[in-house]
Amino acid sequence: NENPPIFQQDRYDATIPENQPVGTTIITVCANDTDSGRNGEVRYRLVQTGLDDENFAVHPTSGVITSVVEFDFESLEHTSFSIIVEAFDQGVPTLTGTATITINITDQNDNKPCPDDQRYEIASHNLTIGSTIATIEADDHDNGPNGNVSYSFKTKAGELANLFSIDPSTGRI
Repeated sequence: NENPPIFQQDRYDATIPENQPVGTTIITVCANDTDSGRNGEVRYRLVQTGLDDENFAVHPTSGVITSVVEFDFESLEHTSFSIIVEAFDQGVPTLTGTATITINITDQNDNKPCPDDQRYEIASHNLTIGSTIATIEADDHDNGPNGNVSYSFKTKAGELANLFSIDPSTGRI
């Protein structure tokens, strides 16, 4: 047994959207060992670092890395994980090689905007055209563009639609 397993890359980068089921394939790593027979048979395992490895698994013969949890982007302390995969041969002595995999979790648009109040009472006396009569506010717990809220009236027909307008970015009526 003269040659250790060598990964095709020292570093791998992968991305997985949140809310994927447990067992979702994230990436496949591959190492080669130029020895023959058992000395050249490669197996894989995660190096236990105690940090990010509890969220992932690697198949011992295929090198397929999967999730062992369903990630929720909004509840994660961090959205980037780093794990180390070790390839080892079946020779004596066992020879090894390692690769580092960085896995990034991305946000999905999975949260509905929540208005601050569902009902508004508006005093309508002494209004002039262009007066602000109310401002609707809502929060969306998604991140980035998925968390942007835009405002519109549910119906665009009828007398009220002709009398009022709403600013799509501020909620100002």
